[in-house]
Amino acid sequence: MLAATADSIRATGARVEAVAGDVSRRDDVPESGRAVRPSRRAVQVAGIADFLPFLDVTDESWERILGVNLKGTWYLVQEAGRAMVNAGTRGAIVVTSSTNAFSRRPEAFATTRRSPGQVAVMHTAALELSRHGIRVNAIAPGIINTRSRGL
Repeated sequence: MLAATADSIRATGARVEAVAGDVSRRDDVPESGRAVRPSRRAVQVAGIADFLPFLDVTDESWERILGVNLKGTWYLVQEAGRAMVNAGTRGAIVVTSSTNAFSRRPEAFATTRRSPGQVAVMHTAALELSRHGIRVNAIAPGIINTRSRGL
């Protein structure tokens, strides 16, 4: 699926480097930082969700969602920023968060808790990396009909 997505992006004339790995594991993320160097751009798009009532959220669900969505954001932004600073290049990093960063909804406790964290990662990185000529921004789409939503 990753290769097919990258191919469909390339078919539009855009350049893309797709790097497979588990964003919740720091050891898997440095490869994405190496892919950033030639392009000076990075986009974080990994995200998962469990839509469960508050009282039904398990430790496993909580850890999995925060691992992919929050730690994954931190790792990817940090590695991309590191790659750009080490290469002495200006660049741009985009974090994909959610409108849940600014509002809440029932049965989305773990999912809505990670979004403000992603925005905090983006704000901190933006403040610190700006002195290196690196912009860090977030986009926050609303509900999107995907397989993870079960719609």
